[in-house]
Amino acid sequence: MNIKPKHLSREYADQFQDLSVATKYRTRPGYADSVINRLVTLADKGLVLDLGCGTGELAIPLSAVGLSVDALDPSAAMLKIAAEDDSRVNWIHSYAEDFAFNKEYSLICCANSLHWMDWPVVFAQFKQSLKAQGVLAIITEGHLCGLSVADKIHQLVATFSTNQDFQSFSLIDLLQSNNFFRIIGNQICEKTPFSQSLTDFVSSFHARNGLSIERMGQDKAQQFDDQLTEIVQPITRDGQVHGYTQASVTWGRAV
Repeated sequence: MNIKPKHLSREYADQFQDLSVATKYRTRPGYADSVINRLVTLADKGLVLDLGCGTGELAIPLSAVGLSVDALDPSAAMLKIAAEDDSRVNWIHSYAEDFAFNKEYSLICCANSLHWMDWPVVFAQFKQSLKAQGVLAIITEGHLCGLSVADKIHQLVATFSTNQDFQSFSLIDLLQSNNFFRIIGNQICEKTPFSQSLTDFVSSFHARNGLSIERMGQDKAQQFDDQLTEIVQPITRDGQVHGYTQASVTWGRAV
């Protein structure tokens, strides 16, 4: 029985290995200090595994405060960018499903990544590799908060996305209803303002689900950029887009 919606299949996850996604990934706003601080507390000075680490948005700041971090991603292009910024992290090129999980971790964290994984496979591994008091932390984050044109942007993305199977979903609800995850705690972090150039804001969308330039094609990607620029231009100030992100950290046990 397939317990995951079709839009979360590996077919769509693999677009994050595209070079255009990797090179544009850091135009996405980063995580708030409160997210990092919560993860540091949960790690309790133990070994951390960051699954779906991307270009190191969590792994690098966790390493910077002295934690030992294994960080895994199937995208070689993303790991290359990450490793250029921090050689202390143990960067691992692999799918989570193929990883050996041969260490004991105090914290396994997944930021906007666990939904792509094969849950029966990885949750069985989580149960084996987490220490007795270790936890799985799931980080989710919205990126269009505070923008008056958010609805128009969502409509544009739906039109151009190569993931036409997409449906709105709650990862935590899916994991609980399928008996993979038991919540211990949740923190809705503070709103974190961001300001970035209109060019970078538009570029950041090509590091998101369904909008890889390689998958869209150059012509479609340019049409998307032009229309998104037209939507967002009226709300820019001095050439900058101003909004906020708001992350949620939910931690618990693999069941």
